Amino acid sequence: QRRVHGDTSWGPGAVGMVDSTHKVGAAETAEKDFDPEACFTIVNEIYALCTKLQTRMADVHTHRADCKSLENIVLELLSPLKLMMTRNVVSMMSHLRGLSLIKAEVANSLELVNRYGFMNCIQRIFSCGVTASFEEAGERLRVLLRRLQFNRTLSSRDITVPRAMVEVDYSQDHTADPDKQEISYLRALACQPTNFSLISHYAWFLHDVKGDYDRAEQYYRRGLRHPEGCVDATHLSNCALFFEDIRADYDFAEDIYTQSFSAGGGISVSTYLRYASFRLRIHGDVQTARTYYLKAIELLSDSLPHDPLWSECHIAYAQFCHTYLHDRVAAALHYQKALQAENPDPIHAVAYALFLEQTKPDATDAADQFLRALRLDPSDGDVLSFYASFLERQGHRDLAMRAYTQATSILTTDAYLFLDFAWFWVQQGEDYFALAEKAFSRGVQCDLSDPVVRFSYALFALVYLQDYRSAGMHCKMAADKNPSDANALFNYAAFLSLTLPTQDLERSENYYLASLEMDHQPDVLCAFATFCYQHLNDDDRAQMLFDKGLAINETAFGLHHYAVFLHERRSDAARAGSLFVRALDLEPSNVDALIDYASFLCEAQQNYAEAERFLARALVLDPSDPELIAALNRVRRKLSSTKWGGVSPTVAAGGSGVSSGGGGGSIGGGGG
Repeated sequence: QRRVHGDTSWGPGAVGMVDSTHKVGAAETAEKDFDPEACFTIVNEIYALCTKLQTRMADVHTHRADCKSLENIVLELLSPLKLMMTRNVVSMMSHLRGLSLIKAEVANSLELVNRYGFMNCIQRIFSCGVTASFEEAGERLRVLLRRLQFNRTLSSRDITVPRAMVEVDYSQDHTADPDKQEISYLRALACQPTNFSLISHYAWFLHDVKGDYDRAEQYYRRGLRHPEGCVDATHLSNCALFFEDIRADYDFAEDIYTQSFSAGGGISVSTYLRYASFRLRIHGDVQTARTYYLKAIELLSDSLPHDPLWSECHIAYAQFCHTYLHDRVAAALHYQKALQAENPDPIHAVAYALFLEQTKPDATDAADQFLRALRLDPSDGDVLSFYASFLERQGHRDLAMRAYTQATSILTTDAYLFLDFAWFWVQQGEDYFALAEKAFSRGVQCDLSDPVVRFSYALFALVYLQDYRSAGMHCKMAADKNPSDANALFNYAAFLSLTLPTQDLERSENYYLASLEMDHQPDVLCAFATFCYQHLNDDDRAQMLFDKGLAINETAFGLHHYAVFLHERRSDAARAGSLFVRALDLEPSNVDALIDYASFLCEAQQNYAEAERFLARALVLDPSDPELIAALNRVRRKLSSTKWGGVSPTVAAGGSGVSSGGGGGSIGGGGG
């Protein structure tokens, strides 16, 4: 089987053919020459041997039951073999289909094998290969039969047969001493190599605690081949998560999720939530995601608010309602339900605060929720960091600086917190760039391979320091270290397309395509569409990409840039105006969208009064942008003289920042 499929992830213990008394090295040597042809021959020999042995002892009434039990066990061991033989098993075992002795209850048989110590003898019979004589194998089975009788005698007298058993405490904190815990797992697996619970827990331990993904995959696959692994919903869910997040094997993950739902009972709320997120993120399937979110909520319908999954489930669905269904009423309802928990998580109050900040013009309710979160846990660094960002957005600079300082003293290794603090210093002006660069460096040191950290530093170097070399280095390192991260590839593609001294449109297109192979994110599709019409002059391809992205989800970014495209390239003023309105409804504080919409109102509708109103809103959000101030003055002069002040109708290339891939407008282009 190893030669046919190249799979080395299983050993003798995966089939249940090695006893705790049998040394692993000897078993691996015996298995070295194991192949499907030898197995086919041995299967025939064992069945013939059992039949003849049973016939010889037919008149010994006391032995007949024992012999039949032995025959059942040997034949039922073919079922785990069947799980491993994949494509070859049908031709190898078709002659056994009619035997009534092969049962589906493999797990119970392996339990008997473990209890009475048969595995060593059976493994030796298999290791004999095709050269094993009938007499030699028969002698081994007779020894096996005598051991069966002896152990059953001991069992009838309530005498426990000594056996090395190692228990593993699954409930303890693995992160406290992972090396010690791993030794416990390995000792337990050496004694119980076919214990499915051990295999499953060890796979998750290697995945979640040790980060040893190659070995984790081996044990996940070994668990899937186990008879219990095919019907254990928890193991299947963990496998699906591993192949989705770590291996990016979405087809295999989909198959495993489907298998877990058809496995019967035991489907957890977490599994439903994971699959809903999977369908949403990978396939953009909003309806299926909604179905599984509602299944998770239904599963919790009889639970009380103190159930730890209560809050998680309602928070996830609230964010889904807000982002994908654009149903603010339902989102608010589920945020409030999440906070009805007996001991609400402070970060859930933060999530509700951010929702209120986005959906209500008055920040009072959002501030109340932030203060509620701080009352729940005043020393929570994450809450402090979000509160600092909120204070910064509200213009409370001194309070924000104190909150950032307190948060960084608690979360000393949080790369994203240092990035937020760095951007805070950037907003204070050029005199604070040294402090910003220091904070960016701290963030990179916290996580050298994180693509977001690298790209943020690159953006700062590009826009504020005009250091193209440093910016390109950080973008490239982010993409190289994360070749399966769609966002890292997308960011480097945007950098290559927008940075004029290092512009490389061919490589940029390749990175855009590589990013879309990993994940069909709506904003990536729309950014690539902008690239296609701005740099490649491929309007038809751009419109197809815009339509595809907005069909997955109507984001403010996608609506905004599609509106600019329709206005500039298609002269479709009616549809462009509608998209601008929807974009600003989703994100009313988007400065670039406000500027572009004002430009559209001036050019397409000559509505200078409305244009002035939107530019004034943008100036409140970004009062230090000189181009925005100049654009507003031009519109006001136009209103007073009813004459447009010579503004260029072209769209500035960097209208929405490096990551947007375009934007801007005729009034002044928007800030990079």
